[in-house]
Amino acid sequence: MYTLNLCLHVGLGTYDVVGNPERVKGDIDGETIVDIASRSDAVLALNVKGQVFGWGNSEYSQFSMVTKETQVNFAQHLPFQCGHVTGVAAGGSMCALLNGMYLKASVINNHGFSAKSSAL
Repeated sequence: MYTLNLCLHVGLGTYDVVGNPERVKGDIDGETIVDIASRSDAVLALNVKGQVFGWGNSEYSQFSMVTKETQVNFAQHLPFQCGHVTGVAAGGSMCALLNGMYLKASVINNHGFSAKSSAL
């Protein structure tokens, strides 16, 4: 598999074309990942401790809590304060976290996240 790495989905700390599989680099090193989600821009990964990591495009401020950069080419820990996260989701214009009781959905727009919570 070759990827142009245009949306930085590979998380290898590079903007180059990638032709061989490698482990994602960054804050995710040494973590046990139990869930991963991606579509179009952002990638979210969840470790066994309920911590969330993200990388990829951030042109709609998906990762504004840790960087002002519009492209994140390595995994960064996203310090959400919503309890123990049990699942992640990412779509073309949204990211969501599940903490077992609530779904924290964030619609991504030109002003960054617009958080909404729904009881399950």
